[in-house]
Amino acid sequence: EPNATVDVSITDGADNTVSAQVTADGDGNWSLPSSGLDVSGLQDGLLTVSATAIDSAGNPSAPATATVTKDAAIPSAPTISAPIETDGIVNAAEKADVMLEGVVEPGSTVDVTFTDGEGTVVTAEVVADGDGNWSLPGDGVDLTGLADGEIAIEVIATDAAGNESVATTATVTK
Repeated sequence: EPNATVDVSITDGADNTVSAQVTADGDGNWSLPSSGLDVSGLQDGLLTVSATAIDSAGNPSAPATATVTKDAAIPSAPTISAPIETDGIVNAAEKADVMLEGVVEPGSTVDVTFTDGEGTVVTAEVVADGDGNWSLPGDGVDLTGLADGEIAIEVIATDAAGNESVATTATVTK
């Protein structure tokens, strides 16, 4: 309704609630600016958003509700459970056929970066399965372009909500 007051509340699964009040414009449109409600104190998980319009006579509308998911948790750092080629050394026969695997938050995107001593970088990306297992298969990355010597490995996971983990690092000799 034009010029109505709109009460907006967001409630988490533990019944913690934040609320704000806005005013609809002359056409009945309203919006809540991104700075309008601080949901940082609400628990991660399903949130219920409720909006109730109150007209100039004080009559409330039926509430409109929707649910959204809050996921602000940074994923745990990825684990690396199998070193490259199981011995930590990439020899001439293995440099085009590396294997790396580990565990992250299920469904996360895993970015693996290999950097040689000269600063040359090779990257690969895989997606963890529903149990969080990820694997960079033998044909998933080719290290032939990296210089011989120590290779730094950095693994970062990004969950479905876009939260990025801290990096897990390892080294291997080529």
